[in-house]
Amino acid sequence: MADNPTRQISFGIDGMMCGACVARVEKTLAKVEGVAEASVNLTTERARVTVDLSNVDPATLFEAVENAGYTPRASTTEFRVDGMTCGGCARSVTRAIQQIDPNASVVADPPTGLVKVQTTASQEQVFAAVNDAGFPPRTA
Repeated sequence: MADNPTRQISFGIDGMMCGACVARVEKTLAKVEGVAEASVNLTTERARVTVDLSNVDPATLFEAVENAGYTPRASTTEFRVDGMTCGGCARSVTRAIQQIDPNASVVADPPTGLVKVQTTASQEQVFAAVNDAGFPPRTA
Protein backbone atom coordinates (compact mmCIF):
# COMPACT_ATOMS: atom_id res chain seq x y z
CA MET A 1 0.00 0.00 0.00
CA ALA A 2 2.98 2.35 0.39
CA ASP A 3 3.01 3.04 -3.36
CA ASN A 4 -0.66 4.07 -3.48
CA PRO A 5 -1.94 7.53 -2.54
CA THR A 6 -3.68 7.66 0.83
CA ARG A 7 -6.14 10.06 2.35
CA GLN A 8 -7.63 10.64 5.77
CA ILE A 9 -11.40 10.36 6.00
CA SER A 10 -13.12 11.64 9.11
CA PHE A 11 -16.80 11.19 9.89
CA GLY A 12 -19.22 11.10 12.78
CA ILE A 13 -20.69 7.94 14.27
CA ASP A 14 -23.89 7.83 16.31
CA GLY A 15 -24.85 5.08 18.74
CA MET A 16 -21.55 4.33 20.49
CA MET A 17 -21.91 4.16 24.29
CA CYS A 18 -18.65 2.74 25.63
CA GLY A 19 -15.09 1.62 24.97
CA ALA A 20 -16.33 -1.72 23.67
CA CYS A 21 -18.35 0.11 21.01
CA VAL A 22 -15.25 2.05 19.99
CA ALA A 23 -13.20 -1.15 19.77
CA ARG A 24 -15.90 -2.82 17.68
CA VAL A 25 -16.04 0.08 15.19
CA GLU A 26 -12.23 0.30 14.96
CA LYS A 27 -11.97 -3.45 14.37
CA THR A 28 -14.73 -3.33 11.76
CA LEU A 29 -13.11 -0.44 9.89
CA ALA A 30 -9.65 -2.04 10.04
CA LYS A 31 -11.05 -5.12 8.26
CA VAL A 32 -12.13 -3.07 5.22
CA GLU A 33 -9.73 -3.74 2.35
CA GLY A 34 -7.58 -0.67 1.71
CA VAL A 35 -7.78 0.73 5.25
CA ALA A 36 -4.32 1.44 6.62
CA GLU A 37 -5.41 2.74 10.02
CA ALA A 38 -8.66 3.39 11.89
CA SER A 39 -9.07 5.44 15.05
CA VAL A 40 -12.38 6.13 16.80
CA ASN A 41 -13.00 8.67 19.57
CA LEU A 42 -15.97 8.07 21.88
CA THR A 43 -16.01 11.62 23.26
CA THR A 44 -16.20 13.32 19.86
CA GLU A 45 -18.14 10.43 18.27
CA ARG A 46 -15.83 10.55 15.25
CA ALA A 47 -13.77 8.10 13.25
CA ARG A 48 -10.52 8.99 11.49
CA VAL A 49 -9.52 6.46 8.85
CA THR A 50 -6.45 6.42 6.62
CA VAL A 51 -7.34 4.73 3.34
CA ASP A 52 -5.79 3.74 0.05
CA LEU A 53 -7.54 6.01 -2.48
CA SER A 54 -7.50 3.36 -5.20
CA ASN A 55 -9.49 0.85 -3.10
CA VAL A 56 -11.78 2.63 -0.65
CA ASP A 57 -14.52 5.21 -0.90
CA PRO A 58 -16.48 6.65 2.04
CA ALA A 59 -19.61 4.66 1.15
CA THR A 60 -17.70 1.42 1.85
CA LEU A 61 -16.66 2.69 5.27
CA PHE A 62 -20.21 3.86 6.05
CA GLU A 63 -21.57 0.45 5.10
CA ALA A 64 -19.07 -1.29 7.40
CA VAL A 65 -20.07 0.95 10.32
CA GLU A 66 -23.77 0.32 9.64
CA ASN A 67 -23.15 -3.44 9.51
CA ALA A 68 -21.52 -3.16 12.95
CA GLY A 69 -24.75 -1.64 14.29
CA TYR A 70 -23.90 2.07 14.35
CA THR A 71 -24.91 5.11 12.30
CA PRO A 72 -22.24 6.99 10.31
CA ARG A 73 -22.80 10.62 9.39
CA ALA A 74 -21.10 13.00 7.01
CA SER A 75 -20.41 16.59 8.02
CA THR A 76 -22.19 19.56 6.50
CA THR A 77 -20.21 22.75 6.00
CA GLU A 78 -21.47 26.11 4.77
CA PHE A 79 -19.13 28.88 3.70
CA ARG A 80 -18.75 31.71 1.24
CA VAL A 81 -16.13 32.00 -1.47
CA ASP A 82 -14.73 35.14 -2.98
CA GLY A 83 -14.73 35.45 -6.75
CA MET A 84 -17.38 32.82 -7.59
CA THR A 85 -19.38 34.89 -10.07
CA CYS A 86 -20.76 32.43 -12.63
CA GLY A 87 -21.74 28.83 -13.32
CA GLY A 88 -18.22 28.01 -14.51
CA CYS A 89 -16.82 29.20 -11.19
CA ALA A 90 -19.39 27.11 -9.31
CA ARG A 91 -18.37 24.06 -11.35
CA SER A 92 -14.70 24.70 -10.54
CA VAL A 93 -15.49 24.89 -6.81
CA THR A 94 -17.60 21.72 -7.02
CA ARG A 95 -14.87 19.84 -8.94
CA ALA A 96 -12.22 20.91 -6.41
CA ILE A 97 -14.28 19.53 -3.53
CA GLN A 98 -15.18 16.34 -5.38
CA GLN A 99 -11.51 15.67 -6.08
CA ILE A 100 -10.97 15.17 -2.34
CA ASP A 101 -14.34 13.43 -1.82
CA PRO A 102 -15.95 12.07 -5.00
CA ASN A 103 -19.19 11.39 -3.08
CA ALA A 104 -19.53 14.92 -1.70
CA SER A 105 -22.81 16.73 -2.22
CA VAL A 106 -22.05 20.32 -3.24
CA VAL A 107 -24.42 23.23 -3.80
CA ALA A 108 -22.61 26.35 -5.00
CA ASP A 109 -24.62 29.54 -5.57
CA PRO A 110 -22.70 32.17 -7.60
CA PRO A 111 -24.98 35.18 -6.88
CA THR A 112 -24.47 34.84 -3.11
CA GLY A 113 -21.08 33.12 -3.12
CA LEU A 114 -22.53 30.56 -0.69
CA VAL A 115 -21.34 26.93 -0.84
CA LYS A 116 -22.98 24.11 1.11
CA VAL A 117 -21.11 20.81 1.26
CA GLN A 118 -21.99 17.45 2.76
CA THR A 119 -18.78 15.44 2.88
CA THR A 120 -16.56 13.13 4.86
CA ALA A 121 -13.60 15.48 4.27
CA SER A 122 -12.67 17.88 7.05
CA GLN A 123 -13.49 21.57 6.78
CA GLU A 124 -9.76 22.25 6.53
CA GLN A 125 -9.45 19.87 3.56
CA VAL A 126 -12.46 21.46 1.83
CA PHE A 127 -11.15 25.00 2.40
CA ALA A 128 -7.69 24.03 1.13
CA ALA A 129 -9.11 22.44 -2.04
CA VAL A 130 -11.34 25.44 -2.79
CA ASN A 131 -8.51 27.88 -2.10
CA ASP A 132 -6.16 25.89 -4.36
CA ALA A 133 -8.79 26.18 -7.11
CA GLY A 134 -8.48 29.98 -6.84
CA PHE A 135 -11.51 30.76 -4.68
CA PRO A 136 -10.60 31.94 -1.17
CA PRO A 137 -13.16 30.54 1.30
CA ARG A 138 -14.50 32.34 4.35
CA THR A 139 -16.99 31.23 6.96
CA ALA A 140 -20.61 31.99 6.13
